[in-house]
Amino acid sequence: MTERRIFHASTEGHVHAERVAGASVDQVSADDGLVFSTHVLSLNAATLLQLGLMEAPDGEAIERDLEAAKHLIDTLAVLERKTRGNLTDEEAKLLTTVLYELRLRYVEARG
Repeated sequence: MTERRIFHASTEGHVHAERVAGASVDQVSADDGLVFSTHVLSLNAATLLQLGLMEAPDGEAIERDLEAAKHLIDTLAVLERKTRGNLTDEEAKLLTTVLYELRLRYVEARG
């Protein structure tokens, strides 16, 4: 029986692991793609919050923090560099598009 852990991250920065037991390699690989895309979109949402371009889930305004936004963009850039050649076409396109859009919005926010 194979066992593997899949890590999930929330926009609040909490990470938890889920054990996947008895799953075939194909099933786990499909889940990995979903988890990767979710993680990228989570970092995207967190960056948009820091840029002041998105409301918090509870509807409260969040003070813009450009330093935190830059850190999140840099984190996505490291993720892109470290996963190059190991992503599906869809995952690579998602990451490239998210990074492009966030970099543009960051430059606009800096004025």
